[in-house]
Amino acid sequence: MFSQPVVFVIGAGASAELGLPTGTDMKARIALSHNFNRDQSGNLIGNRTIFDMLGARFGQESAIRQQQATELATRITEFESIDEALHWFSAQPDPVAIGKAAIVWEILQAEHSSKLFNAQNPEMIREINYNDTWVSYFLSMLVSSLRREQTTDLFRNVTIINFNYDRTIEHFLFSRLQTNFGLNREEAGKALSALNADMIRPYGSVGPLPWQQGQAAFRTAFFLALITRGYLDLLTTCAPIPSKTYLTRFDLILGTPSKMLAS
Repeated sequence: MFSQPVVFVIGAGASAELGLPTGTDMKARIALSHNFNRDQSGNLIGNRTIFDMLGARFGQESAIRQQQATELATRITEFESIDEALHWFSAQPDPVAIGKAAIVWEILQAEHSSKLFNAQNPEMIREINYNDTWVSYFLSMLVSSLRREQTTDLFRNVTIINFNYDRTIEHFLFSRLQTNFGLNREEAGKALSALNADMIRPYGSVGPLPWQQGQAAFRTAFFLALITRGYLDLLTTCAPIPSKTYLTRFDLILGTPSKMLAS
Protein backbone atom coordinates (compact mmCIF):
# COMPACT_ATOMS: atom_id res chain seq x y z
CA MET A 1 0.00 0.00 0.00
CA PHE A 2 1.24 3.47 -0.84
CA SER A 3 0.81 6.10 1.86
CA GLN A 4 1.49 8.97 -0.56
CA PRO A 5 0.04 9.58 -4.03
CA VAL A 6 2.10 7.85 -6.71
CA VAL A 7 1.80 7.68 -10.49
CA PHE A 8 2.99 4.65 -12.50
CA VAL A 9 3.63 5.23 -16.19
CA ILE A 10 3.30 1.94 -18.09
CA GLY A 11 5.15 2.40 -21.35
CA ALA A 12 4.40 0.73 -24.64
CA GLY A 13 5.75 -2.80 -24.71
CA ALA A 14 5.36 -3.43 -20.99
CA SER A 15 3.21 -6.50 -21.73
CA ALA A 16 5.78 -8.08 -24.05
CA GLU A 17 7.16 -10.33 -21.32
CA LEU A 18 3.73 -11.93 -21.11
CA GLY A 19 3.53 -12.56 -24.84
CA LEU A 20 1.92 -9.36 -26.14
CA PRO A 21 3.53 -7.74 -29.19
CA THR A 22 5.84 -4.75 -29.01
CA GLY A 23 5.13 -1.75 -31.23
CA THR A 24 7.55 -3.08 -33.84
CA ASP A 25 5.92 -6.51 -33.75
CA MET A 26 2.48 -4.94 -34.04
CA LYS A 27 3.47 -2.99 -37.14
CA ALA A 28 4.85 -6.15 -38.74
CA ARG A 29 1.69 -8.11 -37.94
CA ILE A 30 -0.60 -5.46 -39.43
CA ALA A 31 1.67 -5.11 -42.46
CA LEU A 32 1.14 -8.81 -43.14
CA SER A 33 -2.46 -9.43 -42.03
CA HIS A 34 -3.91 -6.42 -43.89
CA ASN A 35 -1.92 -6.76 -47.11
CA PHE A 36 -4.55 -7.95 -49.56
CA ASN A 37 -2.32 -8.06 -52.60
CA ARG A 38 -1.75 -11.40 -54.35
CA ASP A 39 1.52 -13.25 -54.64
CA GLN A 40 2.91 -14.59 -57.91
CA SER A 41 0.73 -17.69 -57.59
CA GLY A 42 -2.40 -15.60 -57.14
CA ASN A 43 -2.76 -16.41 -53.45
CA LEU A 44 -3.90 -13.77 -50.99
CA ILE A 45 -0.97 -12.47 -48.92
CA GLY A 46 -2.98 -11.15 -45.97
CA ASN A 47 -5.36 -12.73 -43.49
CA ARG A 48 -8.22 -14.46 -45.31
CA THR A 49 -10.58 -14.12 -42.34
CA ILE A 50 -10.19 -10.33 -42.21
CA PHE A 51 -10.48 -10.11 -46.00
CA ASP A 52 -13.75 -12.05 -45.94
CA MET A 53 -15.08 -10.02 -43.00
CA LEU A 54 -14.52 -6.81 -44.92
CA GLY A 55 -16.30 -8.35 -47.88
CA ALA A 56 -19.30 -9.39 -45.80
CA ARG A 57 -19.37 -6.12 -43.92
CA PHE A 58 -19.14 -3.61 -46.76
CA GLY A 59 -20.53 -5.48 -49.75
CA GLN A 60 -20.08 -3.42 -52.93
CA GLU A 61 -17.70 -1.08 -51.08
CA SER A 62 -15.51 -3.93 -49.85
CA ALA A 63 -12.96 -3.62 -52.66
CA ILE A 64 -12.33 0.01 -51.67
CA ARG A 65 -11.92 -0.95 -48.00
CA GLN A 66 -9.57 -3.81 -48.89
CA GLN A 67 -7.51 -1.46 -51.03
CA GLN A 68 -7.33 1.05 -48.17
CA ALA A 69 -6.25 -1.70 -45.79
CA THR A 70 -3.53 -2.74 -48.22
CA GLU A 71 -2.24 0.82 -48.53
CA LEU A 72 -2.04 1.10 -44.75
CA ALA A 73 -0.25 -2.26 -44.57
CA THR A 74 2.37 -1.25 -47.13
CA ARG A 75 3.07 2.11 -45.44
CA ILE A 76 2.94 1.25 -41.74
CA THR A 77 6.49 -0.09 -41.32
CA GLU A 78 7.92 3.22 -42.56
CA PHE A 79 6.81 4.98 -39.38
CA GLU A 80 8.23 4.99 -35.86
CA SER A 81 4.91 3.87 -34.40
CA ILE A 82 1.44 2.80 -35.45
CA ASP A 83 0.08 6.06 -34.12
CA GLU A 84 2.40 8.01 -36.42
CA ALA A 85 1.18 5.94 -39.34
CA LEU A 86 -2.45 6.65 -38.49
CA HIS A 87 -1.63 10.33 -38.15
CA TRP A 88 -0.24 10.24 -41.70
CA PHE A 89 -3.70 9.14 -42.89
CA SER A 90 -5.61 11.45 -40.52
CA ALA A 91 -7.30 13.35 -43.34
CA GLN A 92 -8.76 10.04 -44.58
CA PRO A 93 -11.18 8.64 -41.97
CA ASP A 94 -11.58 5.19 -43.50
CA PRO A 95 -7.91 4.08 -43.45
CA VAL A 96 -7.61 5.43 -39.92
CA ALA A 97 -10.65 3.43 -38.80
CA ILE A 98 -9.27 0.34 -40.51
CA GLY A 99 -5.96 0.87 -38.70
CA LYS A 100 -7.68 1.12 -35.34
CA ALA A 101 -9.67 -2.00 -36.11
CA ALA A 102 -6.43 -3.75 -37.07
CA ILE A 103 -4.97 -2.88 -33.66
CA VAL A 104 -8.02 -4.34 -31.92
CA TRP A 105 -7.76 -7.51 -34.02
CA GLU A 106 -4.07 -8.02 -33.27
CA ILE A 107 -4.38 -7.28 -29.54
CA LEU A 108 -7.28 -9.70 -29.13
CA GLN A 109 -5.39 -12.42 -30.95
CA ALA A 110 -2.28 -11.72 -28.86
CA GLU A 111 -4.22 -11.84 -25.58
CA HIS A 112 -5.58 -15.23 -26.61
CA SER A 113 -2.10 -16.59 -27.30
CA SER A 114 -0.37 -14.88 -24.36
CA LYS A 115 1.11 -16.59 -21.31
CA LEU A 116 -1.92 -15.48 -19.32
CA PHE A 117 -4.64 -17.10 -21.38
CA ASN A 118 -6.29 -20.02 -19.61
CA ALA A 119 -8.33 -22.11 -22.04
CA GLN A 120 -10.06 -24.01 -19.20
CA ASN A 121 -11.12 -20.82 -17.38
CA PRO A 122 -10.52 -17.72 -19.52
CA GLU A 123 -11.51 -15.34 -16.72
CA MET A 124 -8.48 -16.49 -14.71
CA ILE A 125 -4.82 -16.54 -15.74
CA ARG A 126 -2.83 -19.74 -16.24
CA GLU A 127 -1.19 -21.22 -13.16
CA ILE A 128 2.47 -20.75 -14.04
CA ASN A 129 5.35 -18.92 -12.37
CA TYR A 130 5.09 -15.15 -12.87
CA ASN A 131 7.63 -14.16 -10.22
CA ASP A 132 10.01 -12.62 -12.74
CA THR A 133 7.38 -10.31 -14.28
CA TRP A 134 7.03 -6.64 -13.37
CA VAL A 135 3.29 -6.92 -12.74
CA SER A 136 3.94 -9.58 -10.07
CA TYR A 137 6.32 -7.22 -8.27
CA PHE A 138 3.74 -4.46 -8.64
CA LEU A 139 1.07 -6.54 -6.89
CA SER A 140 3.51 -7.35 -4.07
CA MET A 141 4.06 -3.63 -3.53
CA LEU A 142 0.33 -2.97 -3.50
CA VAL A 143 -0.48 -5.52 -0.79
CA SER A 144 2.53 -4.67 1.36
CA SER A 145 1.44 -3.65 4.91
CA LEU A 146 -2.24 -4.27 4.12
CA ARG A 147 -4.66 -6.44 6.07
CA ARG A 148 -7.15 -8.54 4.11
CA GLU A 149 -9.97 -6.27 5.26
CA GLN A 150 -8.24 -3.31 3.60
CA THR A 151 -8.29 -4.62 0.03
CA THR A 152 -10.69 -1.85 -1.03
CA ASP A 153 -7.80 0.52 -0.30
CA LEU A 154 -5.47 -1.39 -2.59
CA PHE A 155 -5.26 1.40 -5.17
CA ARG A 156 -5.74 4.35 -2.87
CA ASN A 157 -3.11 6.93 -3.83
CA VAL A 158 -2.28 4.98 -7.02
CA THR A 159 -2.79 6.30 -10.55
CA ILE A 160 -1.67 4.41 -13.66
CA ILE A 161 -1.00 6.00 -17.03
CA ASN A 162 -1.08 3.06 -19.42
CA PHE A 163 0.13 3.46 -23.01
CA ASN A 164 -0.87 -0.11 -23.93
CA TYR A 165 -4.13 -1.20 -25.56
CA ASP A 166 -4.36 -4.60 -23.86
CA ARG A 167 -5.99 -5.55 -20.53
CA THR A 168 -3.00 -7.48 -19.15
CA ILE A 169 -2.65 -5.53 -15.90
CA GLU A 170 -6.31 -5.75 -14.93
CA HIS A 171 -6.59 -9.40 -15.94
CA PHE A 172 -3.49 -10.41 -13.97
CA LEU A 173 -4.44 -8.55 -10.80
CA PHE A 174 -8.05 -9.73 -10.82
CA SER A 175 -6.97 -13.36 -11.08
CA ARG A 176 -4.04 -13.22 -8.63
CA LEU A 177 -6.05 -11.51 -5.91
CA GLN A 178 -8.30 -14.57 -5.96
CA THR A 179 -5.81 -17.40 -6.38
CA ASN A 180 -2.96 -16.02 -4.25
CA PHE A 181 -4.72 -13.84 -1.69
CA GLY A 182 -8.03 -15.63 -1.16
CA LEU A 183 -10.45 -12.96 -2.37
CA ASN A 184 -13.63 -14.04 -4.11
CA ARG A 185 -14.71 -12.69 -7.49
CA GLU A 186 -16.80 -9.84 -6.07
CA GLU A 187 -14.10 -8.78 -3.61
CA ALA A 188 -11.43 -8.75 -6.32
CA GLY A 189 -13.67 -6.65 -8.55
CA LYS A 190 -14.29 -4.16 -5.77
CA ALA A 191 -10.59 -3.99 -4.94
CA LEU A 192 -9.85 -3.11 -8.56
CA SER A 193 -12.69 -0.63 -9.03
CA ALA A 194 -10.49 2.29 -7.99
CA LEU A 195 -7.87 1.20 -10.51
CA ASN A 196 -10.50 1.09 -13.24
CA ALA A 197 -11.61 4.61 -12.40
CA ASP A 198 -8.13 6.10 -12.17
CA MET A 199 -6.28 4.35 -14.98
CA ILE A 200 -5.51 6.83 -17.74
CA ARG A 201 -5.19 5.36 -21.24
CA PRO A 202 -3.97 8.04 -23.67
CA TYR A 203 -4.39 5.69 -26.66
CA GLY A 204 -7.46 3.82 -25.43
CA SER A 205 -8.18 0.15 -24.79
CA VAL A 206 -9.74 -2.75 -26.67
CA GLY A 207 -12.59 -2.72 -24.15
CA PRO A 208 -13.64 -4.01 -20.71
CA LEU A 209 -13.20 -7.51 -19.38
CA PRO A 210 -16.35 -9.38 -18.29
CA TRP A 211 -16.00 -8.51 -14.60
CA GLN A 212 -15.53 -4.81 -15.42
CA GLN A 213 -18.76 -4.42 -17.34
CA GLY A 214 -21.34 -2.26 -15.64
CA GLN A 215 -18.77 -0.37 -13.59
CA ALA A 216 -19.26 3.38 -13.87
CA ALA A 217 -15.71 3.93 -15.07
CA PHE A 218 -16.35 1.71 -18.07
CA ARG A 219 -19.74 3.10 -18.99
CA THR A 220 -18.15 6.45 -19.79
CA ALA A 221 -14.55 5.57 -20.66
CA PHE A 222 -13.08 6.46 -24.06
CA PHE A 223 -12.01 3.23 -25.69
CA LEU A 224 -10.03 2.62 -28.82
CA ALA A 225 -12.87 0.37 -29.93
CA LEU A 226 -15.49 3.02 -29.27
CA ILE A 227 -13.96 5.39 -31.80
CA THR A 228 -14.08 2.65 -34.43
CA ARG A 229 -17.63 1.60 -33.64
CA GLY A 230 -18.85 2.14 -37.20
CA TYR A 231 -16.37 -0.52 -38.32
CA LEU A 232 -16.41 -2.92 -35.43
CA ASP A 233 -19.58 -2.19 -33.46
CA LEU A 234 -17.44 -3.27 -30.50
CA LEU A 235 -19.01 -0.91 -28.02
CA THR A 236 -22.10 1.22 -27.91
CA THR A 237 -21.89 4.53 -26.10
CA CYS A 238 -22.97 3.19 -22.72
CA ALA A 239 -23.26 -0.59 -22.97
CA PRO A 240 -20.34 -2.75 -24.13
CA ILE A 241 -21.16 -6.00 -25.88
CA PRO A 242 -20.72 -8.83 -23.34
CA SER A 243 -17.39 -10.61 -23.54
CA LYS A 244 -17.29 -14.12 -22.13
CA THR A 245 -13.54 -14.58 -22.19
CA TYR A 246 -10.23 -12.77 -22.08
CA LEU A 247 -10.51 -12.96 -25.88
CA THR A 248 -13.39 -11.00 -27.38
CA ARG A 249 -14.41 -12.85 -30.54
CA PHE A 250 -13.80 -10.52 -33.44
CA ASP A 251 -16.27 -12.30 -35.72
CA LEU A 252 -19.07 -11.53 -33.27
CA ILE A 253 -18.03 -7.91 -32.98
CA LEU A 254 -18.69 -6.95 -36.60
CA GLY A 255 -22.44 -6.80 -36.19
CA THR A 256 -24.87 -5.50 -38.78
CA PRO A 257 -23.31 -3.86 -41.87
CA SER A 258 -23.39 -0.09 -41.74
CA LYS A 259 -21.39 2.84 -43.01
CA MET A 260 -17.96 3.13 -41.41
CA LEU A 261 -17.91 5.95 -38.90
CA ALA A 262 -14.84 7.73 -37.61
CA SER A 263 -14.67 10.26 -34.84
